[in-house]
Amino acid sequence: MNKLKKLGVSALAGSLAAFSAQSAELSFTGDSSVSYTSGQATANASAAAGISADVGMSFSASGELDNGWTVSTAVDTGNNNTASSAQLTIGLGDMGTVQFNQIAGSFVRGLDDTLPTAWEETSDADGHTNVASIVGDATNDGSISYKTAALDLGGASIQAMVDYDSAPGVADGGQAATIARSTFDSGLAVGIDASMGGLTLKIGHEELSSILTTRNDQKNSVISAVYSAGAFSLGYAEWEHNDGAAASAGADYTGEGMSIAFNVNDNLTISYGTHEDNKEADSNDANTVDVDIDSIQAAYTMGSMAVKVQRTETDNPNFVNNTESELSEVNVSFSF
Repeated sequence: MNKLKKLGVSALAGSLAAFSAQSAELSFTGDSSVSYTSGQATANASAAAGISADVGMSFSASGELDNGWTVSTAVDTGNNNTASSAQLTIGLGDMGTVQFNQIAGSFVRGLDDTLPTAWEETSDADGHTNVASIVGDATNDGSISYKTAALDLGGASIQAMVDYDSAPGVADGGQAATIARSTFDSGLAVGIDASMGGLTLKIGHEELSSILTTRNDQKNSVISAVYSAGAFSLGYAEWEHNDGAAASAGADYTGEGMSIAFNVNDNLTISYGTHEDNKEADSNDANTVDVDIDSIQAAYTMGSMAVKVQRTETDNPNFVNNTESELSEVNVSFSF
């Protein structure tokens, strides 16, 4: 019996050794920026110009296992030095990547808006809460993700991805913590990222399973195409949000966007983008409301320093007809 125990212990030790970490690498990066923002909005007449500072830090650690797999963890901080992103990632080599998302970082969420711009998304400073373009948002925290390795098919590079969240829309509760149910029992998001030559196509779809008899499942989707040739990049995207709420309580939303970016030289990039967020008529509101957003941006980099400007104009922000918002921002940032 003792010999059998020794054999068992030796076999277990050998198995664990195959998955032991060899060496780890630690890294730390940071960035700081100062912004001056001014504008006006008919829905918020008291808005005033402001100066703000933002400090962000990123910590990461990575190591390689004896079997060739890699393990890494990363934490990013945003405003007020609170964690804005945190994940544990396991690289499986040719079998792809598995990721556990504590805060943000799910793969399909990364497909939401990838249109080319000089700085931020067109809707970044629009004074409006976008609804159509939220694919992957509910399965972004406390979820598990998988992405295949890049597959070469007829000259095209294709990656497929999937995110699963047992409690969509609810933050990760931390180790050994149960998570309260939201109105959804589970969430599943799937996506495809394909590129060939200068063309890149991204498709994402998210579906949330309702636990209520008073509503249907929620569905969110995005499809986008970006073509790059030399210094030019041109993109187009469409979004859809089917709320799934009871007919008397919810609406459906659609959106579309287009942008063009031009690299004037190695340091200067300019862009123009337009974005629509459209609310379909429902039983509570017989009017269809279209939100129109236009943004002009420029970014100039000088080593670790960058100067960025944007001017964004929005009609009918937050689906309030006959209102508008205008915002201008100048940002100076430093990375280290």
